[in-house]
Amino acid sequence: MTPVVPIAGSFELTDMDGPKSFREREKGVKVAIRNAWRKFSGRSASSVARDSGTELLTATRLGLVFADGEYIIDLGRRQVRDRTGMPASDRRELLILHYLAGAKNVELSGKEIGFGQIPEGRTYEPVFKARTLGRLVREFGKAPEKLVEAARPLGGVLGDVGDVSVVVNLFPRVPITIVMWRGDDEFPCDGNILFDSTAIEHLPLEDIVVGCEELVSAVILRARA
Repeated sequence: MTPVVPIAGSFELTDMDGPKSFREREKGVKVAIRNAWRKFSGRSASSVARDSGTELLTATRLGLVFADGEYIIDLGRRQVRDRTGMPASDRRELLILHYLAGAKNVELSGKEIGFGQIPEGRTYEPVFKARTLGRLVREFGKAPEKLVEAARPLGGVLGDVGDVSVVVNLFPRVPITIVMWRGDDEFPCDGNILFDSTAIEHLPLEDIVVGCEELVSAVILRARA
């Protein structure tokens, strides 16, 4: 069993967990959600919207697109629900709250970096690749053009890196570029995920991993639909 890799924050980066550790992790996420809501005490919805680039719907409500869902965040009632009124999963609620609480009103640098170039990213790069990039290469490596079709409903636009690439927002101030290279007789198909160098200013490292995992799952589900 691969041991849990603890780092600062509320998600644990691990490749495999037993039932007990899974229950403990889920309990930890619920505690983290309660703590995250406290970070909005004294903050107006308008200031949160300004810093995070989200839509201000009312004096207490924000609108946000994440992965394959559109969410309404009610700061007054402390609720995160999708457009149909269903509560967000605990996992997504925590990701959204962490982004809203931590996002800064800063311009993109325009400098794209790999996960390993994010501070402390190299240590956790194997986990990141297993949860995200490896799955993308297995799904789209032999037909990378399908990546573009699958990402388009999620707001993805064609990029200009690699053989095929798409740019899609993880969050409004956290765009990512998914890159694919076709394989040949000498080299297997490969890929990469690139971030603007400001990504770590908005989200802690473990949230970047889990957020990208959610986004990759949404893209793959679209491809298989």
